[in-house]
Amino acid sequence: MKISEFKKWYQRAQQVNIVNDDVFNCAVHFWISLTELQHKKMYSLLIFQGNVPIDGEIRMANGLGILDIDTESEVKIWNT
Repeated sequence: MKISEFKKWYQRAQQVNIVNDDVFNCAVHFWISLTELQHKKMYSLLIFQGNVPIDGEIRMANGLGILDIDTESEVKIWNT
């Protein structure tokens, strides 16, 4: 994702509860478009907002699982 676009998303993310926000719950394209660094920044913000990862995963209100990624893996997102 372009840095300028990510900055706009991140600014919104800082102002809302990401897990329960309708925009972030409907924006699967946002989550899969992130670079590894952007993903790590968003995951860190989710934790900062008080979300507790279970087995390295934070669940969104819509069931989307946001996984912590390691340096050798790609962004892993699934909906169960």
